Amino acid sequence: MWLWLFLDQGIKQWWLSSGRVVELNSGVAGGLGTGFDWLAVKVGLIAWVYYKFGWRWQVGLMVIGGLSNLLDRLRWGGVVDYINFFNLFSFNLADGLVVVGMLGLIYKEVYGAKDNI
Repeated sequence: MWLWLFLDQGIKQWWLSSGRVVELNSGVAGGLGTGFDWLAVKVGLIAWVYYKFGWRWQVGLMVIGGLSNLLDRLRWGGVVDYINFFNLFSFNLADGLVVVGMLGLIYKEVYGAKDNI
């Protein structure tokens, strides 16, 4: 699971050191909510999800993605987004991990799927 964190951080470091264009996102996903400190909200949501669902691979992906983006905020003052989707919004691997984890939890709750999907 930790491999995802190192992979995302490595991609971000490589992208920054190569001089490629990145977006330094100070808001939440896709650049929404800039100018508001989301740290307490994010930590609260992660704590609630862990309390509600326990430790599952879905929660693990969400936590790893959140930690990687938190490291960005501490290192660079914002999240490094290096993938731009048709100039509509920007994201990174960590954002993708959070989304896949959330979708996995939703699927499990709606369809009662086994934890090994």
